[in-house]
Amino acid sequence: MILLREECKIETIEKSLLPYIYIINAKCENFDLKMDIHEEVLIFEPNNVVEFSISTDKPKCNTLTDFCGTGNVVSIKSNDVNKLIVSIGGFLLVLSSNNIDFTNKFKPLMKVYIKLSRKQ
Repeated sequence: MILLREECKIETIEKSLLPYIYIINAKCENFDLKMDIHEEVLIFEPNNVVEFSISTDKPKCNTLTDFCGTGNVVSIKSNDVNKLIVSIGGFLLVLSSNNIDFTNKFKPLMKVYIKLSRKQ
């Protein structure tokens, strides 16, 4: 079941302080996305438009156009800015939103599948 799906535009890809790691910053309609990614699986560039989804079912993945990962919800915060933090094998995905209350669909330690798919 898809819990969250939106089209996003990658604004920047920054080199992390950690070797071989980059940080993707993207703007989506209802949230901002920040994600750690290893350079060997980095297939995106700034200004790429991607479809982002989080689901409870394993998605079909084309390694040429998609990044797919299995993760666990680490933290859900509801303050001035709502945040969802997912660990994908130690790499962090952070969603920040003023519009979405992530506590409605996500629970701590919940197993989820992440997919970023480059739009043609």
